Amino acid sequence: AVVSTQSTGDETVDVNTPLDNLNTLLHHASQLQNPRFTSLLLQRGADPSLKNMAGKVPYELAKSKDVRDEFRRFMAREPDSWDYVLAKIPSPLTTEMEEEKERKKREKKKAMRAAKNVRNKEKKHAAKEAAKREEESLISQAQELRMRAL
Repeated sequence: AVVSTQSTGDETVDVNTPLDNLNTLLHHASQLQNPRFTSLLLQRGADPSLKNMAGKVPYELAKSKDVRDEFRRFMAREPDSWDYVLAKIPSPLTTEMEEEKERKKREKKKAMRAAKNVRNKEKKHAAKEAAKREEESLISQAQELRMRAL
């Protein structure tokens, strides 16, 4: 099990001690949407499976993706530290998974840029074709006027 107390000078603090409404520091970090504090508390032994008075675990209080991802990264690094089913952390988030996601994001962005370039080329081509038709129409009208004048 992970040691859940930390020394702060002369005293030792249990990071899992319930504060208000049975919220632990980890509950508060989750509610405050603070990924760095969440990560620090997890590294220091904060138990992500502890419930507050509302029956919520810290992960459930995390509204931001950054905070939820910190829980998932911790799960990937420390798979045997806690009962992640009780903590309601859905799955680990590994570095490889994040790199793959970033790669896909870059590919999607590249494909979107390429599609935009194709659309722009098509628009330019359509504009040139429209201008050419307009020019041909004007030439045709001018020729008609000459013919009538003769």
